[in-house]
Amino acid sequence: LRRPGEPDARWPAILSAAAGRAPEPRLLAEIAPGRAYFPHHLGFDHRRLLGQLRARFALERVAGSPWRGGPLFLNSEAYMVARKSEDPA
Repeated sequence: LRRPGEPDARWPAILSAAAGRAPEPRLLAEIAPGRAYFPHHLGFDHRRLLGQLRARFALERVAGSPWRGGPLFLNSEAYMVARKSEDPA
């Protein structure tokens, strides 16, 4: 592990993230008043983002990388092609 003892380098957190459950709470670091970021992460669950995109756009294509033909949860990146939805709902 890269940083033994750090929140994103503990086996329970790694196994939880691998199962699709992000560990909570996440460490939030303030970089300026009212501005913060997450210094550690164990990946990103694209399901919520895809749901929000589908609510507003027509998704034409979703692909993962580096394993293009595989499911998103086995990839470290996701690429989406979205167009403005024709449905006014």
